[in-house]
Amino acid sequence: MSNTTDVELAAVGCDTALAVEVKHDDKLSEAEGAYVQAAVLYTSVGGRRRLRVLNSAFNCCTQVADLFRCCELDTYVNFIAKQGYLFSIIIFDVVKAMAWTVEAKAVGPDAKANTFKYRARA
Repeated sequence: MSNTTDVELAAVGCDTALAVEVKHDDKLSEAEGAYVQAAVLYTSVGGRRRLRVLNSAFNCCTQVADLFRCCELDTYVNFIAKQGYLFSIIIFDVVKAMAWTVEAKAVGPDAKANTFKYRARA
């Protein structure tokens, strides 16, 4: 598992928000917790290079009830909703591509022309 991941953004303003899903491949101890450190290196409007380091400590739990009791539910639900929306767009594109393929094989070599004529009439 890689320790760092670089993300490059064209422009970040005061209204920009980033959501990150942290995956860990080992067991976490409830007693010790988990620590995450992130660094943001950017250039200010005046051309000065700046570095912001963000340190966070998290409690770990084994019970789902503890998770919902200790987390910020608005943030969690917003993050899950956005993931679901992006996943639904991907699924929609896959289903559309599959339908196009099945339609192309069923109609024959002139499938694209027939499909466009059919959609134009609809």
